[in-house]
Amino acid sequence: MVEVLEILSHVNKRVKHQSEIGLPLLELWKLYTDSNATPMVKNFCIVYIEMAFERTDIKEKENMAPMLLSNICKLPHQHQEIILRIATKQPSQGGGCPPGLSIAQSDRVTGKHPLKSDVLLMRKLGILNVIEAMELDPEVVYPIYLAASADCQEPVIKKGEELLKKKASTANFDDPKLMKKLFLLFNGTTGAENVAPESRVTPGSIALKAKLMSIFCRSITAANSFPATLQCIFGCIYGSGTTSRMRQLGMEFTVWVFKHAQINQLKLMGPVILNGILKLLDSFSNSESDVIARDTKTFSFQAIGLLAQRLPNLFRDKIDMAVRLFDALKVEAQSLRFIIQEATSSLAVAYKHCPSRFICMLAAADSRLDIR
Repeated sequence: MVEVLEILSHVNKRVKHQSEIGLPLLELWKLYTDSNATPMVKNFCIVYIEMAFERTDIKEKENMAPMLLSNICKLPHQHQEIILRIATKQPSQGGGCPPGLSIAQSDRVTGKHPLKSDVLLMRKLGILNVIEAMELDPEVVYPIYLAASADCQEPVIKKGEELLKKKASTANFDDPKLMKKLFLLFNGTTGAENVAPESRVTPGSIALKAKLMSIFCRSITAANSFPATLQCIFGCIYGSGTTSRMRQLGMEFTVWVFKHAQINQLKLMGPVILNGILKLLDSFSNSESDVIARDTKTFSFQAIGLLAQRLPNLFRDKIDMAVRLFDALKVEAQSLRFIIQEATSSLAVAYKHCPSRFICMLAAADSRLDIR
């Protein structure tokens, strides 16, 4: 069994990032549907069936789709989802481009015809070597090296990480031009109406976005780059293909923004972000206990407290915010209560009128010590 796993690991390394290498789809399916196949064999097969289906030509996909869907109700639920997804996926119509690039930019690198994986790898490494030899300013090369460090090909990742440390470690993260380029990598320009379709930059990959978020949380300029800042935060929370980790990073950046944004910028984006935070909190269940969900909630309550300190007028007519926080003190985990108490205390400046004082009086007389 160990030898089999080693062989499969070797196959993954050689095949994963080289889409031109085909896999025997029909043979894999026969092995999967064999009555003597063990659950472990079926689990491995379904992984490679999905990979093989993506690499086969349209004609074979058309022939295989009915076979895959036959008796699908008898398959495990997870396997049903995979089969349905690959069998019903629409074929690409062309005109796409890698994340973080526009069609025009991609064409400048690849030319009229798609490059094979090994050729593209050599071209990427060659470009990095040329840029390294040019001895450009760190702020100029930083976006390129950062994108390379989040590439899908291991040699490019290593080269990008090496160049970031060696040639771009002194980059000034408060340089406006650098931040503009980094936000462009994160947000893209797909929604811009005044940009030609072939010049619209697609948002970066999740891996690149995660690296960008760690930079934004160290930049005062990033906190004051409205509307790019707002787009970035909402992209993390509600963007297409976002993850729980990206939501956590988005809320961490929100805390940074609420701390460091100039008041004129905060007035523009604070109310919008606050609504997004409340919707995000409503989407959680009180029983969620994983670390990422807990950290996301922590940053969310911390952000509410910071916003109350800096924009008290925003909360003056929002009595329901106090009710929400008091309810959170009752139902949230013990580890979150200190940060919720801090957020509740921050509302005191905003609530200087009778209705809010009445609520505080009721809370002060509560039978539970943590609410008092």
